Amino acid sequence: MRFILAQPEHEAQLRAMVRAESMPGRIQVTYAREPDFFHGLGIQGTFNQIVAAEENRQIIGFGCRSIRPMWINGKETNFGYLSGLRSSPDAKRRLGLARGYRTFRELHADGRCPGYISTIIEGNSEAVSTIASGRGRLPHYNDLGKCFTYALALKRRENGKPHPDIKTRSLRVGEEALAANTLRKFGQQYQFFPAFNATDFDTALLRDLPVNRFLIAETDDGPCGIAAIWDQSAFKQHRIHAYSPGIRRLKPLINLGLKSAGFNPLPTVGETLHHAYFCFAAVKDNDPRIMRALINSARAQSAQSGFSHLLSGFHEKDPAARAVHGMPKSVYRSQLFFVGWEQERHTFAQLDDRIPHFDPAIL
Repeated sequence: MRFILAQPEHEAQLRAMVRAESMPGRIQVTYAREPDFFHGLGIQGTFNQIVAAEENRQIIGFGCRSIRPMWINGKETNFGYLSGLRSSPDAKRRLGLARGYRTFRELHADGRCPGYISTIIEGNSEAVSTIASGRGRLPHYNDLGKCFTYALALKRRENGKPHPDIKTRSLRVGEEALAANTLRKFGQQYQFFPAFNATDFDTALLRDLPVNRFLIAETDDGPCGIAAIWDQSAFKQHRIHAYSPGIRRLKPLINLGLKSAGFNPLPTVGETLHHAYFCFAAVKDNDPRIMRALINSARAQSAQSGFSHLLSGFHEKDPAARAVHGMPKSVYRSQLFFVGWEQERHTFAQLDDRIPHFDPAIL
């Protein structure tokens, strides 16, 4: 076994490994990265590397290192994200995690970033007991709290429920600077919020996300929030892998209730979830009223476009998360970590009390 940086010739193997692993839960979902693994990777960072374990010319495990500008303590900083750790079933017992992370540490010596964030899905006890254990030469996984991914169910007809004092509208082509400036203004109040510039449009960071898919919230005092509706189905998909026995037994009754209430039925096993992401959401003072106005507008637009769900994410400390209260949804929980070695302890200790930003669209 040797560790290498994966190249385009490994693309099909990487994509197959992602496709083979499902996310635990009552509704098990499989990630897919069709038709090209690297297309989906491009949205994660301006710089990306894939550390892969290779044996007999076969990739048996890999993980991704991505770096992009983020807001850290209110300052634009190149920061990292470690993601996508995968291994084939027969390789898990043999895969040398310490050796793999030693390769990550060697790459980290390039000085491109002062640390990383990473997430572990709730229920993945194996990951918690191994990579997040801090044993041996593994990096330190410092707990940053729980995060929630909400799959908001959309009625076939959503009215948007406008707020009397908060107006929302779609941005227009030519308003890229307004989008970037609003993202920067309100994104600084979070930790790990992506730092954008107007020149990021039409790049891999915002693949298939034109400016007219951004929503802006405004009052008489000007912009007070922003978010985007991102359809990533051309390069990133979620497929239903399995249902728990309870849901499987009750699925006919559940679907009957969903249809009568105006919602789409539960997808069949193997079907791709037709969803969009509610992402890059930042509002003044973390105000849930502003966030709800943006979500309601996004729900209406997404339903009109034929989506069955809108996926959004919030950290447990974010008051704006109250915006989704009362909305029909499924919830997926995960744990957010700051990852680093001994020399990164100072960076972690210096993090102020800003609320971490959690965005499933780019994680």
